[in-house]
Amino acid sequence: MERNLQTVLTYFGHFSYAPRFTEILTFFPQKISKKNLHILLRKEAENKKILRLPNNKQFSPSLCPTNYQLLTTNCTQYTLPQYSIAVHNKRAFSPLDVHPALRQLKWYIQVLTWIRGVRFVGITGASALEGLRSNDDLDLCIVTAPRMLWTSRACVVIVAKLLAIHGKKGVCLNLFFDESDLVISKQKQNSYIAHELLQMKPIIDKNEIYKRFLSENKWIYGFFPNAQPRNTKHVSCIIKTRRRSMLHVTCYMLHALIDHLFKSLQLPLIYRNKTGFFISTTQLWLFKSDFEKKLRRMRLVV
Repeated sequence: MERNLQTVLTYFGHFSYAPRFTEILTFFPQKISKKNLHILLRKEAENKKILRLPNNKQFSPSLCPTNYQLLTTNCTQYTLPQYSIAVHNKRAFSPLDVHPALRQLKWYIQVLTWIRGVRFVGITGASALEGLRSNDDLDLCIVTAPRMLWTSRACVVIVAKLLAIHGKKGVCLNLFFDESDLVISKQKQNSYIAHELLQMKPIIDKNEIYKRFLSENKWIYGFFPNAQPRNTKHVSCIIKTRRRSMLHVTCYMLHALIDHLFKSLQLPLIYRNKTGFFISTTQLWLFKSDFEKKLRRMRLVV
C-alpha cells in the first residue's frame, strides 16, 4: 500500500502538483476503501514520509467553462518531501498572475461552440488539474463530427492563429478524434493515457461525448480500479442503415471529399514540422515533446 501511495504522489510530483484525497483515491493503482486510504495517509504523514499542504489557492475552471477564477479550498493536499519546494513555488503566485491571453481564449472557446464540426472540447494536461496560469499553454482534446476531422482541425487552427493564441502561451491543439471512433488504440492504452482521460475537463460537450469516452474505454479501470465508472448507455454515432435520399448521399460524399482535401493540405505541414504523431483515419495525435516517453523512462507508465 505504501509503495502504491508513493507511486501516485511521485506521478503528480513530476507536474509539481499536490493531489487531494479524492484524486489520490481515483488514481490509486489498487482497490482500496476510503477508510483505509484515510488511515494510510494519516500514518504516512505522522511518520513524515509525506507532507500535508492545506488551504491551497489556485485558478480553476468555474461552472462557466470559458472563465477562470481564483478559488480558495480548505481541502488538504499531499506530496512527497522531495517535491515540496517545486509544489510550493508553483502555488506561490499573485492573484493577478492570470494567463495573458485569457480574453482571447474566452473568445476562442466561444467561437468553437459555433463551428458545426466541433462536438467536444476538453482540457488535458496540467491545466486540467489546477487551471490556467501565466506561462502555461492550454492543451485541448477536440472531437469532431464524423468525416469532419481535418476540416474541423483547419477551422480551429485558423481561428487560433487569427487570435494570436496558437502555440506558446496559447492553445496547444494536439488531440483530435472523429466522433465515430472514441476508442483509444491498443498501442496507446497505458496508465498515462488513462490518467489523462480521467482528469480531462470538458468545456464543450454537445452530445455527452465525455461520458461516451469513458464508456467506450473501460480499460482505464484496469489501471485505476477506484475510479467511478459512469453509468451511461452506449450511443453509437454510426449512420443508421435507413433509406437515404439522393441529397443525403450527395452531402455525405461532399463532406468526405472536402475532408480529404483538407487532409492533403495539412499532412505535409505536420511532416515538415517534425512533430511526433500518430495518425489514423479517425484519430490524430500530435506531440512537440512526448511526455509519455519521459514518464516511461522513470517507470511511471505501465
